[in-house]
Order: sequence, then C-alpha cells, then structure tokens
Amino acid sequence: MLSCSRISLALLNIIILIVSIFHVLMSTFWAVDSRSRPCLHADVSSIQWMGIFMVIMTTIGILGSCFKLKALQDLYLWVLLILTIAITVSSCFIFALLPKESPAIIFQKTSNDGYWLSGFTPALQTALVNEKDWHVVKTCLMEKQICKVKRRVGDDFFDYIQTGCCKPPIRCGLEQKNVSYWEPPPTGLASRDEECLMWTRHLGIECFDCDSCKAGYLSIYEDDWNENIFTEVARMVILIAASVLAYYAFRDENDSCDDDDIKHRKHVNRV
Repeated sequence: MLSCSRISLALLNIIILIVSIFHVLMSTFWAVDSRSRPCLHADVSSIQWMGIFMVIMTTIGILGSCFKLKALQDLYLWVLLILTIAITVSSCFIFALLPKESPAIIFQKTSNDGYWLSGFTPALQTALVNEKDWHVVKTCLMEKQICKVKRRVGDDFFDYIQTGCCKPPIRCGLEQKNVSYWEPPPTGLASRDEECLMWTRHLGIECFDCDSCKAGYLSIYEDDWNENIFTEVARMVILIAASVLAYYAFRDENDSCDDDDIKHRKHVNRV
C-alpha cells in the first residue's frame, strides 16, 4: 500500500513537472518581456536549460518512485538535495545582503552625498558589480545604447540606469549642451571629487565606470528582487518540501524492503 509521503511526493513532482514544462515553453515570451529591463534577466538559453533540468529531475523522481528503482531514487534524492541547498543558500545570502530600505530611498540618499555605493554592502558589491561581472553588464548596456532609449514615465529601470550612467551628478555643476554632451562651466567644477573628475574625462559619452552607474544597477537589482521575492520563497518551500517527502518516502520503502528480507530469511531458515 502506498504511503502518504509517497503519494504527496508523486503529486508534488507532477506539479513541478508541469510548471517546468510551462517554464520552458514560456521562456521566449519572458525574454521579450525582459527587454523592458535589459542586461538584468538571464538570457533565454539559461532559462530554458533550467526548465529542462527540472523536467529531467522530476521525471527521474517519478520513474524511480513508480517502478521502485533504487538507483533512480538515490540519484533523484541527491540531486534534489544539492539543488535545494544551493538555491536556499544563494537566496538567503542575497536577501541578507540587500538593503532594508527601498531602492528609491537609497538611490536618493547616495546621490545627494556622492557616495553612491555607501548604501550597499561591500559583499553585495563584490557579488554583483565586481570587475568581471560589471564588464559583462557594462558591455550589455553599451550595446543596448541604453542612454539613447526614450525614458518611459514610471519605469524605474530607466530612471535609475539613465540617471546613474547617462548624466553627471548635479553637484558637479557640469552644463548640458545637448542631449548627450556636458562640459564644465567657465568657473570650473562645483565639486572636484573623484566622480566629477571622471565625468570630465567622459565628456560627450556615458560614464559606465562611475559609481553612480553601478548604484543604478544595484538599485534595479534590488527592485527586481523585491518584485519576485514571493516567487523565490515559494520555490524554496517547494524544493524543501520535495526533499523532505523524498527522504521519508524512500526511507520507508527501504525499511519495508529490509523487513521483507528479514522475514524471507527467517522463513528460509525454518524450512
């Protein structure tokens, strides 16, 4: 007779399988939607491969459970356990590092004093805007010509990115000559801090290496995370539940098999 944990695990795996298939089929539509926030979301191929991986994993779990194949059960349990730990740790890590205030408040505070990255923890900066990863983001922003995209009213992405990457801070006192060209006034810069001097070296072009640009990207990342936090929590809960159910379902079956073996041996000895 099937145990309650085995039935629950089978139902949960079927749900994960359906969601994963939907995930793969809808990835192209999500890619189109992510154009509203370019350089932030994963590309189509990574979304599809993640969905395919989940389909394969849940299929292995269903086959192992239905046909009582111990090799598939063990493989499923270990892969599920590793995936659950990886996603849970990474999600908790990011959640712990993100500022507790809203990105709009932090961006406004840091823009006033010029210490753009002061509102973000050093660990978060190292994780998201380190030299290697920032080069990828910066290249993407340049290829998308983000500063030439017409800003849409109420679109936080372009507010943060275009404010941080496409125009110098007000405190620098640079005068705007046209849409993309700024130059110091005859009286000189109002502030000669490092960032203002950097903007004078990038006259007429964007400053993707400025801290203001990185702060804009981090603000968008935080905003995107806040929008999807319930999805992340739901994913962690489902994976943890699946891991616990898989452990108890397969353990009960192994115990049952061991009991059957013991009974069989006793019967043979009696004969």
